[in-house]
Amino acid sequence: MAPLQDALSKLRENKAVYLRRVGTTKWEKSRVETVLGKIIHVAHPTEKGRLWSISAKENLEIGFSAGEEFYRFLSAVLEVRRKPVPLLILQRPSGSELVQVQRRRSPRVNSLIPLSYEIMGGVGLMTTRHTLALSLSASGLSFNSPEPISPEIGLRIEIQIPNVTGSLSTRGEVVACSKVLHSREERYKIRVKFDLISASNRVRINEFVRHKTEAQKARE
Repeated sequence: MAPLQDALSKLRENKAVYLRRVGTTKWEKSRVETVLGKIIHVAHPTEKGRLWSISAKENLEIGFSAGEEFYRFLSAVLEVRRKPVPLLILQRPSGSELVQVQRRRSPRVNSLIPLSYEIMGGVGLMTTRHTLALSLSASGLSFNSPEPISPEIGLRIEIQIPNVTGSLSTRGEVVACSKVLHSREERYKIRVKFDLISASNRVRINEFVRHKTEAQKARE
């Protein structure tokens, strides 16, 4: 399957998407509710507790992640529905209408940092798993897990950065899961993209990454 068609196949029910008016920079988070052929229904975003002001025939830019890449496309709002739930009706793009966006990647370092995580939306009692981050950046991390975790699963994560008081709380989405080869025990490498992290925690991670990078260069 071609990369753009593969990315388009990820645009399905419950997929997180981001909307913004053409010519603006602020994204509003939403999600796909239904895919009906060439039509997609997305949740009407809210802004400061109110439905985002948008009307039919307005043009929107829609963005979404597929793996570690980000794609966007243009669509006119076909219809605005308020009942039974607020929805925006958009035209689903073709693969040729997707544009892959080159995003600046946050600096990343390899470091064994304690972390714990819980799978969001699980049924029954949630189990907290404790492990070590294999790599860390302000945009995501990776770790090994004794069990596979499917892409697009949400995680609650607590990170314990050395010499920092208290843990850093964040939420992330699994973007990749691969089996670790030649391991004595069954293990899976999980890569996570942060989708909810405070500005202060992002700064604290960037500071740790900077100091770690400088220390590694000094030893070379």
